[in-house]
Amino acid sequence: MTKSREKILSAAEELIAQNGSSETTISKIAEKAGVADSLVYQYFNGKEDLLFSIAYRNINIVLELLDEQLQGIIDPISRLSKIIWYFLNYHDRHPRYAKIMMFECHSKKAFYDSPAYQLHQRVFGKVYEILMHGVEKEVFRNDVDMNLVMEIITGMIGAEILSTLNTREVTEGSRDLDDIMALILPMILAKEKKVDSNKANRIL
Repeated sequence: MTKSREKILSAAEELIAQNGSSETTISKIAEKAGVADSLVYQYFNGKEDLLFSIAYRNINIVLELLDEQLQGIIDPISRLSKIIWYFLNYHDRHPRYAKIMMFECHSKKAFYDSPAYQLHQRVFGKVYEILMHGVEKEVFRNDVDMNLVMEIITGMIGAEILSTLNTREVTEGSRDLDDIMALILPMILAKEKKVDSNKANRIL
């Protein structure tokens, strides 16, 4: 990525997160980035393309770091807990990106046909892979629709993000990890699998 393109993306992310895409013009983005309007159009087809490019850049970072976060974690329960924590923590640490995704990208029909959305689906496909790995290891039930469970998990993550951004009922979504896991695990754990209620024991 060229330095000019990166400056434009960073400026656009800051302005759109602060003012919304409808109040943010290409001229304002160019001024913030310290470039000419024409240079913005050299890299992007318009404001919507720029918006989705912000999403793509961040989602790609999430995807690249995710494998590193999961490396060395074998147990399906631990992997599921880690990936949920990672999603929540990333959005906690990057509120501008979270606002753009939740309030701008997801509200636009064109987003669902964009490369950014395809990458977004790959990220949450990792959750499904972990769930199915748990089924194969007989840790998770084999009589539950794991696609539905994945949708429930992504819905919970989305609700947490909205609570931190909008209602402010939650200061950090990652702090609610234990509560989320307490809701999910009873739905998916194999009957013979029991989780020690003592968190310190589970860590050990």
